[in-house]
Amino acid sequence: MLLVSVADSERVAAEPVAATRLVAGCGFLPLTVRIAAALLAARPSRSIGTLAARLDG
Repeated sequence: MLLVSVADSERVAAEPVAATRLVAGCGFLPLTVRIAAALLAARPSRSIGTLAARLDG
């Protein structure tokens, strides 16, 4: 999974539902998933759920 390869795998494992929402919110497009994963990697304190909620609008 692309999200796991860029963001911390433990983080993704801790929030599997949010990770799925995030990838769906990115339209399952690899570039957008990579950008979202890079944002998560740059901000370790931000939860995946928080970013997914921002994408949901």
